[in-house]
Amino acid sequence: MEVACESPAAAVEQSVEKVREKMSRTAYDLEVSLLMGALRSMRKTAVLNPFPKAFVEGVERRYDLLQMAAQTLPPADQLYEGDASELNASLSPNARQLLSFLVNNSNLKEVPVGPAIKGLISEKDNPSLVPQKVFEVSLGPRAKEFDEAALQYGVRVGYHGSAVGNWFCISKMGLFNFSGTQKQATGSLFGEGIYLAKTPRLACDFSSRGECWKESEHGSSLRVVGVCDWLPTPGTMKASSETKTDGGKVPEAYIVVPNASHVRVRKLLVYTSHVTPKTAEAVRWRFTPMHMIAVYIVVLLAIVMSQTENRVYFRYLWKQGRKQLARLV
Repeated sequence: MEVACESPAAAVEQSVEKVREKMSRTAYDLEVSLLMGALRSMRKTAVLNPFPKAFVEGVERRYDLLQMAAQTLPPADQLYEGDASELNASLSPNARQLLSFLVNNSNLKEVPVGPAIKGLISEKDNPSLVPQKVFEVSLGPRAKEFDEAALQYGVRVGYHGSAVGNWFCISKMGLFNFSGTQKQATGSLFGEGIYLAKTPRLACDFSSRGECWKESEHGSSLRVVGVCDWLPTPGTMKASSETKTDGGKVPEAYIVVPNASHVRVRKLLVYTSHVTPKTAEAVRWRFTPMHMIAVYIVVLLAIVMSQTENRVYFRYLWKQGRKQLARLV
């Protein structure tokens, strides 16, 4: 999807002023960070949507030009505190077009963390899951259909975890059911649909921290978890002992929603790199390849040392090493 920007002349004159008028400082910072995360993604052809039309030549998307323009965007402190006319004059035409695109597509609003997570995360029970920032996502194009169905089925809350490079697209266009298509990023073990978690802790396991914008006041890397509304329609595969899908029973902690129109992202929980949250990924010990190598070395040494002649030889080396060290000292 390509989105049109304003004419270059309008963008030149009002780029900085429009950003200040229509976007908060923190929202601008996050918008650019998520854009940079998408540009860094190996799947940028799929996740960098909507795409600014100013960077399309014919049918070709110029990711290289977009990358260069994004890298020249001013940090939030300069953009919101500097002289607007001087900033406009210093920006390249592509940077001004990108600012105009961000303004026209901005849909994030920062809200106080405490009230935003009330009823979702207990700061007392799960202090490590409390985000540093929370942003509300304005309703997307599928809002009307969702609201009409919500009158019949009611609304439940779930959590979605995803790589940081995916959140630029998710925040603008919502979640889609890509199961069984070329755009599918992960498996569909428990059936086709959008996967939600019942708890933010579980969603954090699927929300990997990623590098974003080096100029960000949020830090150069972010982790994002989405708070989602979903509809318990007959086709929704809720976790229960009776639920069966093509992949088998849905685990208790998951919800699988086949119809994308029955899910909407309501809030973004943002974990910045300035204060690292002890999420499940951080606090839970994990067996990595490096741990395996360390265990292998310990086992190998134990086998070697089990031989009497080797123990004698190692004691000899130890004594020689101590003598050499004593001479150096």
